[in-house]
Amino acid sequence: MLRAEGRAKLDEIAVKLHRARIDSIEAIGHADRIASHGYNQELSEDRAAAVKDYLARLGFDPRDIRAEGHGEREPVTGSGCMGLGPENRENLKLVRCLQPDRRVELEVRGLKAHA
Repeated sequence: MLRAEGRAKLDEIAVKLHRARIDSIEAIGHADRIASHGYNQELSEDRAAAVKDYLARLGFDPRDIRAEGHGEREPVTGSGCMGLGPENRENLKLVRCLQPDRRVELEVRGLKAHA
């Protein structure tokens, strides 16, 4: 489910995190506003779980990683994608505009390694 760009970004982040003492990692999944709330909630949870699984494959303890979904409740596009036509997946202009809303944010707690 992770795109190549997402894996590359996680690889980059993992290099930095492996030099630190990690207490916890929270992966918070998000979705765009297209589709039902239930579908978007599930999709955001799946996104967060995919990031958790990938981080575990990169050597992080899965017990230290919490994955949760926030559905479409926290868009980053604001009103920038309003008025672009029908609110459906066939409207490619809208789908492209809402891409930033489909994301996973990481919150990491721990101690930074000394250089």
